[in-house]
Order: sequence, then C-alpha cells, then structure tokens
Amino acid sequence: FIIFKAESLMEERIDQPLPVNFNFWVPFGILSAIAVITPIVKPRVHHITKPLPILFLIQKASSRVDLSSSASVAILLGLVLGLVGDVLLLRDKDRNFFLMGLIAFLLGHVFYIYSFLQEQWVLPLWILVLLSSISLLHATIVFYFLSKSHRDLLVPIGAYTLVLTLMVISAANRDYQRLEAPLLAIGSVLFYISDSILCWNKFILRKEWPDFLILATYYPAQAFIIQGAL
Repeated sequence: FIIFKAESLMEERIDQPLPVNFNFWVPFGILSAIAVITPIVKPRVHHITKPLPILFLIQKASSRVDLSSSASVAILLGLVLGLVGDVLLLRDKDRNFFLMGLIAFLLGHVFYIYSFLQEQWVLPLWILVLLSSISLLHATIVFYFLSKSHRDLLVPIGAYTLVLTLMVISAANRDYQRLEAPLLAIGSVLFYISDSILCWNKFILRKEWPDFLILATYYPAQAFIIQGAL
C-alpha cells in the first residue's frame, strides 16, 4: 500500500505541471527581448531599455511581497539592488562605476542568500560538494588569467564569486516536492552563468557579442528567482 501510494503521488505530481502565468511571462519576455536586442540594433537607447525588465519584476514582486516576512522582503531588496547594479554598469567602462555595480549585485546576492537560507537544510552532501567543486575550478581558471593583468581585482572578484556560489548552493537547498522549487535553482545557476560571462568578457575575452548572452541569461535568472521565491 505504501509503495502504491508513493507511486500515485509521483504520478499526480507529474500530471500537474507548474501553471504558466501569461500575464507575467508575455510582457516580461517582450521587455527582455527589447533590452537584449537594443545594444545590437540601437545602442543609444540601451540605457532606457536595459532597466525595463527589472522594473517590471519589481512591480510584480511588490504586489506579492509579504511585509511580515523578512525572507520575502529580502527578495524584493535583492531585486532593487539588481536594478541599481544594472544602472551603474551602463557606465562599466568607468572603473569606479563598475566596482559600485559589482557591490550592488554583491549585496543583492547576500539578500537572496538570506532569504533562501530560511528553508530547512535538506541539500545532500554530494550536491554541495559537486557545486562547490565546479565553482572552485571555474574560479581557479579565472584567477589564473586575472593574475596576469588585473591582480588588484583578485580579492573583490574572489569575494563576489564566493557569494555567488553560496547563492547557488542555498537556492539548490529546496524541497522539490513543491512545484516552484526548481525555479530558484534554475534562476541562480543562470545568474552564475551570466556573471561568469560578464567577468570573462570584461577582463579576458574583451569581445562585443557576449553582451547579448549576459542579458539573455540575466533577465530569466531574476524572473525565475522571483517566481520561485514569491
């Protein structure tokens, strides 16, 4: 009976996919597509289009946030700091603006981590070790290249990478019986990928086209986190 009941619950879970909120994803997708494309086709208006998807997310998050829950408020604060980072990075060729943008995103990640860690710890040890090892390997490769030309940035980027890794790990620590739980993990991984592309492009590759990939992963990352957390 227990086995039969468990199988029934699994089948029920499979037959009930997470409903798609078209009122959220359609306008967000349009705003994101415009923001991703404008650096290529209309660079002069990118400073207007870039913040629009995050402003939309802030509006949606504000209507959902539970002010009595510190975890819920922390998600909104992290999103607002993401907007601040976006605006500052519009002038990323200026070293001071780039570092201030880095700090804004760093603080945003800290708020996300705080919110994610309100869950009971259920993450298996092997997943913790796997995620940490992947991040450590990536950081080692990045530091190798940075040490040749940007040694002064090793500490701030190292701190940022550590916090980003903690965010991914804390987001993966979910009860996956809840249908929205995977969204947090997906969003955090996309955030890691987006920031990694930004780092490689800014200090190692120095190409123009990766800007497209940075935004194409960053916007869904924020959206998945909001949908999963709120």
